[in-house]
Amino acid sequence: MEDLINQEEKIKELEYELFLLKHAFFKLHDSMAPNLKSRYEVLSHGFTEQEVSKLDKFFMWVYGTKNYPSKEEMRIKMAEIKNMEIEELHILSKKILISVSS
Repeated sequence: MEDLINQEEKIKELEYELFLLKHAFFKLHDSMAPNLKSRYEVLSHGFTEQEVSKLDKFFMWVYGTKNYPSKEEMRIKMAEIKNMEIEELHILSKKILISVSS
């Protein structure tokens, strides 16, 4: 009987952690630019798989610390991951958007 109670408690803990993870994901998703909301979109904007992995690790850090970045902090982090200045990243993004929409 105790095992059943322990399992139920464990299930409730896991459900709560899943809820927190979903909440963090949606909060981050909402703060991103509309055309960077999926892994495919990030890759299509000139990010390599390795850079996307760095971005994933950053998101996991954000989830773990519950320290949600502002849009400006996201821009800074993305420029850091791309090893560029923010202005360079902005210009590159515009060029990629123009080539994709053509």
